[in-house]
Amino acid sequence: MDDETKAVGEPLLRILHPSDFSRASRIAFAHALKIALLAKAELEIVHVQPHRIDSEKDVHWSEFPGVRSTLARWNILPADAKIEEVATTGLRIKKILNAESDPLEAMVRYCAEQPPDLLVLAVYQRDGISRWLHKPVAEPLARRARAMTLFVPS
Repeated sequence: MDDETKAVGEPLLRILHPSDFSRASRIAFAHALKIALLAKAELEIVHVQPHRIDSEKDVHWSEFPGVRSTLARWNILPADAKIEEVATTGLRIKKILNAESDPLEAMVRYCAEQPPDLLVLAVYQRDGISRWLHKPVAEPLARRARAMTLFVPS
């Protein structure tokens, strides 16, 4: 076992969920949040916007998946919980917006600089022409990040 591989039984401290804000990504987010909640880990939700942040297509923070609203739906926090109340669950949440031209390269670099204990990725089952038109991200990221990965199918 090399130094980059977690041993069985070691705690998960950092969980990373790259999000494209799609429906499939929101499902993967729910898995990442639940694992982070159970492990009392830090959850980083990263969105790479493949154009300049100051463009007219800016991402707003409200587009990130709602941690408090999800915890409220799960009856873990009250519906009107304040942001400070999330910490009472043992969770530490970071929402990161990154503007780079290539989301895959941006996430590979991010994982190299700050290796996660677990990657939680949405994967799309594409067939036919759709498979030719869309560049895969999840599988190459998992291979290149060299981190334990949970793939959540769409």
